[in-house]
Amino acid sequence: MSTEQIQIGDIYNNMPILSNVGINSEFFSRENNFIGEIKAQGPIPIRFSDPYLQAYIFTAEIEIESNDIVLKYVDKDSGLDFKIKLSMSEDGSGGTVSLVTSEPTIQAGILSTRLWYLFISNKCPVILLKDGKAYNLTVNSYTEEQRKKLFYRAKVFRKLQFIEECLKDKLKDKLVLPKTISSNDIALIDTIFRGITRGKVDTLGTSFSTKKYPPFDIDPHKFISVLPRAYAISLNTMSLFDCDLSVGKIDMIFPYATASLQEEKDGAIELTFRLLNEQIKFHFSEYSNNLAEYYDKLESFKKKLVIEEPQELVELTTEPLLGDVSSIEASEIAVGWLLAQIRNVPCPAIKVERSEIDKLGKCWKIDILLENNNLGESIITSRTFRLSLYVERLTGKVINPIPVMDIEKAIINLYLIEDKREQQTPKPSNGKMLVEALTKAGLIGMWKNRTDITNSLEFARKLRTEAEIRGNN
Repeated sequence: MSTEQIQIGDIYNNMPILSNVGINSEFFSRENNFIGEIKAQGPIPIRFSDPYLQAYIFTAEIEIESNDIVLKYVDKDSGLDFKIKLSMSEDGSGGTVSLVTSEPTIQAGILSTRLWYLFISNKCPVILLKDGKAYNLTVNSYTEEQRKKLFYRAKVFRKLQFIEECLKDKLKDKLVLPKTISSNDIALIDTIFRGITRGKVDTLGTSFSTKKYPPFDIDPHKFISVLPRAYAISLNTMSLFDCDLSVGKIDMIFPYATASLQEEKDGAIELTFRLLNEQIKFHFSEYSNNLAEYYDKLESFKKKLVIEEPQELVELTTEPLLGDVSSIEASEIAVGWLLAQIRNVPCPAIKVERSEIDKLGKCWKIDILLENNNLGESIITSRTFRLSLYVERLTGKVINPIPVMDIEKAIINLYLIEDKREQQTPKPSNGKMLVEALTKAGLIGMWKNRTDITNSLEFARKLRTEAEIRGNN
């Protein structure tokens, strides 16, 4: 995962975004005597102009520390508590405000996000004293970066709300939010959300681990291999915030990965996949068969958001939580995809020459050069072989690739050229060394011409197809 993605994933934990921000001076003016009023009246209520927050009643407490006033508010139903800290400058001419929130539940997170939004939009709350006096809390302007952070948090909480509503019949208790949400948690939230609404998801990752307890629904021995290949496993639950979500059968496919096993003391086996092309394919069987139902649920959810949230936030809710795939990641994905496709032929050296955004701005265009490992020269009939792969910036998926057969033919031509050169020299041939290595690996048989290679390729494809069928079963 890229540095940019990790930073985006950690936005959730980077609060508060409102810290020591300048406010209107009326709070601390001698004419208003706000501090004196607060001290005399004790706990005071707070009123919001926002219709969504008006439905909640927040009880208040007050703490006064020298020139600082801390107003504590709690909503017992949602569990949200927040603190507004007002600090007066030494000369008494002005001051600053800080806001700190705590969100133990999803609903509390939604409320706190809406509260932040009020401050950013300068629709700040009104502190209402018992004698009827009201003080409008107005803060200085916010940066665009702060708005992005806030909207990102809003997307996290709303996606969690949708997941919780869809799985409410399968959850014993409501999801309890941890103090921090990791980048892996963010990726999982997005995967579950898209799995419920789309049925199939292509996502990114570097590794995946799961524990299997007896009786095993897999044959552990078939995963003992250091050679990269495609793997497939099935799960019935996904763990989010230490809560097992029953999401029906999920088929996970790792197109190009290595796997390892570790036996635990309790008899479980921990199965770990290291992804070499950063791609995982999820198939949510239960939701794939009922996409219309869950699409209707999503549309109803969005209509609800139109009432509760500002329009600019509603439009962002269904967007992915992870950042765009970087240039480096796109290059790694393209090379990984290529390696996964050409396992039936000798593997040439692969060099990424250039990566650039395509004309539409939706994909990375990755230009790749194939070279002969033995001769060190570029290969194909024109003496050079360049191919371009397109990787979606949003999902990391390789789209509209050139046919694998064309790539294999190009690589075959490379090694046929090498054989012709060997016939002209009595020196030990690199071709023979290659054949011996491939034979020991059990990949292809001995060959000396195009017909033999073609037959070997067909046989290898047949073996791979049979292996994939056995793996899926």
